[in-house]
Amino acid sequence: MANTGISRCTFTFMSEITDFYRQPSRTSDLGRHRELVVDLPADAETLGTVVRGLLIHNFLAKSRDLQFSADRMSSIGTIGAEAILDNVMTLDPSPLEVQRPAERRMVGFCYHFALLHCALLRATGTPARVRCGFAGYFEARRWIDHWVVEYWDGDGWRLTDPQIGRSNLTDDDFQSGLNGWNQCRRGASMPTSYGNGELWGWDELRGSLINDVAALNKVEVAGWYWCDRIKVDPLDQPHDELDASLDTLSRLADSADSVATIKECFGLYPELQPPGDAVARLDAGIVSLRPGVCQRVPSGYDCRNFIAAMTLRLSLSEGSRPSLAKMLATCFSTTPGDMTRVSAMAMLERP
Repeated sequence: MANTGISRCTFTFMSEITDFYRQPSRTSDLGRHRELVVDLPADAETLGTVVRGLLIHNFLAKSRDLQFSADRMSSIGTIGAEAILDNVMTLDPSPLEVQRPAERRMVGFCYHFALLHCALLRATGTPARVRCGFAGYFEARRWIDHWVVEYWDGDGWRLTDPQIGRSNLTDDDFQSGLNGWNQCRRGASMPTSYGNGELWGWDELRGSLINDVAALNKVEVAGWYWCDRIKVDPLDQPHDELDASLDTLSRLADSADSVATIKECFGLYPELQPPGDAVARLDAGIVSLRPGVCQRVPSGYDCRNFIAAMTLRLSLSEGSRPSLAKMLATCFSTTPGDMTRVSAMAMLERP
């Protein structure tokens, strides 16, 4: 009888959790486009194929030498599934299951692929959540920051990468922000192997951790430019007080076994939660401080904060105050490290 009670309790908790992830969040709600999914299949991997027919990664667009206008490229700052589909349907009003030619796909990055896939899964009845973390299949011996999707198949959670069509991801393929943080804090992995482009180490680990915990709470916002709490000097080195606080967050999130405990752990850290405008301005996008990711600044955002943050990042690495030209090049150019990733994506992408 005791075992029956435990099983019943476990089933109740899992049912509660899967129900939670079956419902749309503010950022995954399809809004005015809900009717577009009526004829879509509910199969997770088929929906991933649909997503790849609607979006193109900005690095891949560059590698194919596709000449998009500045307005087209600005879609990379889009936040929210409804806004993503606004862009998609403006470019081509065909049904979602119709694969667009590359020239008529919305330009985005891994976050957009993951969020839209998650939104379609939820809209067709499958519990799903986006995960922010690190992929091990873009560069050898390096963990590149990345967004993927985790969905419930009835027996357990399955990880899939809708950007490249890679499914059944293992721990050797992908580490969530939570797992990457724990690995490095235990000394099992080298922090300098985690990052993207020119940004590696503890700042990437901290940012991906708070993005991942937020996503577990269905607050799906890319980037962490807004988080003053993790802007320490130097950014890419350990910081005892801050990192001990993040250890507590990681431990609480990792052990959360109900919707209540998932929300409670997130609620204990208001300074690590995206501000209201980063979530609410679904049509405006947010700033990313990552090289190769050009994003729009929301109306009302103080650009002096952005310039100050970029100055800090570059001066820490160069030992002097960088020029404006260098800052702009860092924000909006593709770095050699990114080009390696472009090549990997081109090889991994499936038709």
